[in-house]
This record gives sequence, structure tokens and C-alpha cells, in this order.
Amino acid sequence: MLITSVSVVFAQDQVFIKERETQKIQELRVLYRNQVESYRGAEKLFLVAKTNFGQVDTLAALEEAVLATQKLMLERNNVMITYLELIQALLAETNGVELDLKNQSSSQITSLITTLRLHQDDIILSKDRQAMALLADNFEPIAVEYQASVYKTLSLIRIGRIQEVVDKSAIIYADIKQEHSSGEASSLQESRRQRAYAEIDRSFTTINASIAQLNDSFMERKGKDLNRQFYENILRGLAPVYAEISRLLQFLEELTTL
Repeated sequence: MLITSVSVVFAQDQVFIKERETQKIQELRVLYRNQVESYRGAEKLFLVAKTNFGQVDTLAALEEAVLATQKLMLERNNVMITYLELIQALLAETNGVELDLKNQSSSQITSLITTLRLHQDDIILSKDRQAMALLADNFEPIAVEYQASVYKTLSLIRIGRIQEVVDKSAIIYADIKQEHSSGEASSLQESRRQRAYAEIDRSFTTINASIAQLNDSFMERKGKDLNRQFYENILRGLAPVYAEISRLLQFLEELTTL
């Protein structure tokens, strides 16, 4: 039986912002876009060959369908490998990610890339539809692992970028307080500052607790649970954090005038 579908599972979410765009990231981004186009071209040829084989059922049509399937599988793996390399590079450039989680995610990506390359070699060596069908079956657990790795890494990048803002805000806050302590202030001014410090401290506590809770969620999820829904839950969990950070930055700006 001919393989009836070979669907690509690369992520559609474009969450990348132009921060620390290293040459490697830029090159991977271009390569990824080009490979997606190649995959789409191979998919069109595969669908034509599949339809033709279903209609004429000749050896020539079968050969065309097998070759089209092989080409599509190779293009799919190319896209997946490059996307993994891209988000791994982005993760490396995101300083706000907890080191243990960053190392864990990066190691998982490296292992998965190796698995995909081995699968790629098997595709190249496969010469008939039975071998292709077996490879399609073998791909299913790889696809599950890929999805989990991608959405976990994208979530870490999102959280890490927020953490970077928080860390920089903490440095600014410390500098402002240092400047205040080195100068003179009236009792009224000092009281206003202390009330502001208390409010800003509460804001930092709220933000840090929310980020810690989101990071903890990675420990509770594995395999199939690390899916698109998990990623969307992370984004929803970050929404109030964005709002609180905006409030915090406004407080810090006001604090410079006290």
C-alpha cells in the first residue's frame, strides 16, 4: 500500500524578534524559508504522483509515486532539522532562561537532530513502497518528540525574554536606590521614596513568582503534554506578567523624579 500522506510538522509560530541576530541565526532563518518552499514544491509533486498512481496503477506510476514520497520525506526532514537548529541558536542567545532548563532543552534538540539525520539516511537507502511505509510508521514517535521539543523551546524563549527585562529592571532599580542613598532628601521626600520602594518591591515579587510558576510547569509536563496547547497556555500565563512589567517600568520612571 502506498503512503497516503506525509505531513510536515514544522512550527508555524513566528515568535522571533530581532534581538542579538547573530550571523548564524540570520543564515538559518534564510535557509529555513528556502527549505519550506522546497518542501511545498515536493508536496505538490507528491500529491500529483499519488493521484496518478491511484488512477492508472502502473509500474511507472508506482515508481514515480515512490520517488515523490522519498523526495517529500527528505525535504520534510531538512525543514525540521533547520528549524531545530534555528530555535536552538535563539535559545542560546536568550539570557533570561534558567540555565538547567536551557541546557536540558538544547541537549534534547541536539539528540533529536541526530535522530532525524539517521532517519534521513534510512530514507535515502529505501527503494520501495514497503520500506517507505515502514519509515512513515517509524516517524510517528519522532514527530511527537519534535513537537514537544519545539513548543518547550519556544516557551522557554518567551519566558526568557521576559526574564531579561526583569533582570535589567532590577539593575536600574538598584542604581536609582544607590543614587538616592548618596544624596540628601527631606523627610517628606524620603517617605515618598519608601512608599515607592515598597510598591516596586511588591511588583518584582509578583512578577518573579509568576515566572517561577511558569518555569515549574516544564517539570510537570512531558512528551505529548508539551504541545501547542501547552505553548498557548504559557502565552496566556505571560499576559498578566507583561502588564505587571509595564506597570513596574512606569514606577521606575516615576521613581527617578522622587
